Amino acid sequence: MMKKIVGFLIATLLMISLMASTVAFANDEIKVSLNGNLLEFDVSPQIIDGRTMVPLRTIFEALGATVSWNPDTQTVYASKDNTTVSATIGLKKMYINATEMEIDVAPVIVDNRTLVPARFVAEAFDCSVSWDADSQTVIISERKFLDNLFNSHLLFPNANTGSIKPDLNVFDDEQVFEFGASNDESDNCDDSGIDAPEAKPIIYLYPVDKTEVNVKLDYDGELTTTYPEYNDGWNVTAYPDGTLVDSETSKEYYALFWEGINKKGYDMSKGFVVKGSETAEFLEDVLSKQGLTAREANEFIIYWLPKMENNEYNLISFQGKSYTDRAKLDITPNPDSVLRVFMAWKAIDEAIEIEPQIFEAVERTGFTVVEWGGAEIQ
Repeated sequence: MMKKIVGFLIATLLMISLMASTVAFANDEIKVSLNGNLLEFDVSPQIIDGRTMVPLRTIFEALGATVSWNPDTQTVYASKDNTTVSATIGLKKMYINATEMEIDVAPVIVDNRTLVPARFVAEAFDCSVSWDADSQTVIISERKFLDNLFNSHLLFPNANTGSIKPDLNVFDDEQVFEFGASNDESDNCDDSGIDAPEAKPIIYLYPVDKTEVNVKLDYDGELTTTYPEYNDGWNVTAYPDGTLVDSETSKEYYALFWEGINKKGYDMSKGFVVKGSETAEFLEDVLSKQGLTAREANEFIIYWLPKMENNEYNLISFQGKSYTDRAKLDITPNPDSVLRVFMAWKAIDEAIEIEPQIFEAVERTGFTVVEWGGAEIQ
């Protein structure tokens, strides 16, 4: 089972590592932690239009990116590996490899330094960004840093962070997309999936305008972790760019997280057999067909790929009713579009014949909810 992660990880491990160093800062000064270490700035982060704005150059260079500035267009560029991001002063948009994305507060210049929303960092280079109100700290963590912590023994594996339960047949007129076999799956479940961990389902909320949203889940299984804490439902303020602010704690998140133990099995009657070495290319293609954005697909792949790429073959089936019937979502206000992608998979030594799944193109309209997750069948 995937270890108890982000709640203890960010709120406990990272904050413990910061406690000794925060004494050097004024109590009301906003601080920024990157991978557990406090950064120093010549221009301090600050709150602008209700959003936390951070100095771009210092953070991006600490992430290993190359930063450049075009004074004619007032545009800042940052490049790392195969990713280039850009943002222009005064414009509520950013570009990732030429793909335009909206941001809710435009970059500004303060004392000759470009400040951008903290969320920009997460969108740009796939980092986790959260806010600790007690210490006034923006906590930024790279995925590889989090993965290293996941694999350590510092994550209190017996801790209980609450109980939740996550589908979608409770909605009325919105578009609901549940990817998997279209036949009655209940008779085709693989019993080897019983007691398999349903790992890292995360839920994105994309309203058209700033919206107060309540998310409830009904899960027929044993829930092991939620983040933020579920408390009989998540209540958040959701922004069009996907930013979520907890209504009770005012902490900022980019998604809602849960995981649990499935006791019902999975339908593996249709799907795909993919060479381990071809897993990344396969997932890029099939996730795009199902409607995930490049960023959502990237998060899906960087979590699952290390577990799959070194296998001889992977038997993969995207779940429909066998998943959504036991994991129900109740969201207020009702979303207009709901997309849920859940992959059950199993490592196999030899290729087998299986009827392939076919996916229809998905159009996102209005208030859109997206969830992805998966499970490895042992």
